[in-house]
Amino acid sequence: MKKVVIIGDIHGRDIWKRIVEQERDAKAFVFLGDYFDSKERISGKKQLENFLEIIAFKKRAPKGVILLFGNHDYHYMTAWSNQVYSGFQPGKAKQIERVLTENMHLIQMAWSVDDVLCTHAGASKEWLCDFIGPMGGDENIAGWSPDYLPALVRSLNSFFRRKPQYFITRTYIDSGFHTWESPIWIRPRYLVESNKGEMSEKIRQVFGHTMVSSVHDAYKQSMEEWGGRFFMADMLAVKHYLLYENGEISPVKVR
Repeated sequence: MKKVVIIGDIHGRDIWKRIVEQERDAKAFVFLGDYFDSKERISGKKQLENFLEIIAFKKRAPKGVILLFGNHDYHYMTAWSNQVYSGFQPGKAKQIERVLTENMHLIQMAWSVDDVLCTHAGASKEWLCDFIGPMGGDENIAGWSPDYLPALVRSLNSFFRRKPQYFITRTYIDSGFHTWESPIWIRPRYLVESNKGEMSEKIRQVFGHTMVSSVHDAYKQSMEEWGGRFFMADMLAVKHYLLYENGEISPVKVR
């Protein structure tokens, strides 16, 4: 039995510790990125301390803790981009860049289990075809199935190591609101639109990046409108996370 806990955008919050305690028997904990830039007035100092605690958790269980990368981490990496987004902390930028750089070997772009792909914002067919290319002899991403997921994840992670600058938003003014945006930027509507009739038929995607205000409405949309193929997980603000167990993905309230 696989039990995987998927934790949405951190933004300095330490509620993840309660989730870990609540799910002590989980096989894996997946953090979807955005470790910095609080929307709840958490100080930059606390954000840094919280991130280092997450890193320590990863080091204690390297295979059982997966740390993904988000756009609110990306804009601190000055070698990759000169763009800054909402919440950027100029007074802490150098410190944040340093701790990210020192621990980048522990952070990745994508992870999968069974037919479930986890990234910060979701993998668009258009972006994947532009930057990753066809696999397995198929002409485009439509041929990718759950059997190819491990290879897809390896390709995404390798590309992130080699060419991190290609994960920048391609439309700075209205970032994420296009079908060709990257796995740290695309918004749900455009992710679904890009993959309609393609990856959506074969692979389930779990992602953060877009905050959930109503867990009930978000889950209903996932199951009814999106056919149980796309799941939003940025729900720490409403004290929820996602659980993958026995092949099912469902929201769980933090006790």
